[in-house]
Amino acid sequence: MQDEAVAHFVLVTGADAKTAEGLIEACNGDLESAIQLYFDTQAGSAHYSDEAFARSLQQQHASSAQDGPSDSSAEIRAPIPIMKDTLYGEGAQHMLRHHSKSRHVPRLLVCCYVPFCCRNSERASAQDVNAFRDFQAEGRGPSGVSSSSGLASLFKAPFALMFQGTIDEAKAKAVQEGKWLMVNVQSNSEFASHQLNRDTWSDPTVSSILMGSFIFWQVTDSSDMGGRFMTSYRIDSVTELPITLILDPITGAKQRQFLGFIEPQR
Repeated sequence: MQDEAVAHFVLVTGADAKTAEGLIEACNGDLESAIQLYFDTQAGSAHYSDEAFARSLQQQHASSAQDGPSDSSAEIRAPIPIMKDTLYGEGAQHMLRHHSKSRHVPRLLVCCYVPFCCRNSERASAQDVNAFRDFQAEGRGPSGVSSSSGLASLFKAPFALMFQGTIDEAKAKAVQEGKWLMVNVQSNSEFASHQLNRDTWSDPTVSSILMGSFIFWQVTDSSDMGGRFMTSYRIDSVTELPITLILDPITGAKQRQFLGFIEPQR
């Protein structure tokens, strides 16, 4: 245990092992007090050698033990708060060695310098946040309209692929061109709907297949056309959205259906 204390003292202060042993002994094995006394003394008398400094502290300690406690309240010093923390990694040891060369190290640096550095980026991030910012105002676009649509505005619908019109017009178009009809019913409150727009419908291979073999009709559950379609095909708005159907455009019969997000490779 003594060897560990000496090694830690040398690491933090840059002093030699002999000085470390003397100071730790003078402070009755209290490593933190020994380190702090070393820096305090070095700051006040930079010309002391390490050996002379250790002898001086030992003599002071022996003298105070003989004289006994003082009755003067003016000489009573408040106890130094005990601070404990952990030193991390080789990089931290290098930083401690570098700063210990100056011999003028603040008390905080002795016990918690390395964790403070490790948390430095976190503290900077926290300081960058203004507690009085008006986030609602910042969420409004240039026109002053609130961006409550959220994800819907970030992951826009594939308008280049979509048939613009009613479901009956989409069926007629599919019959005319000899294609299948693909229907995608979405809900703006379901993230899987936005994933489809961002990842699936925008995929080059999927887009090519849709344009060559399907009439693609996309609708939201909150629209009138979406509500009527969901009623006709008995689609549960709670458990089955988003849903993608492949329909026979002549009979309107379902050929296949997919619930939720569809990976592009499927």
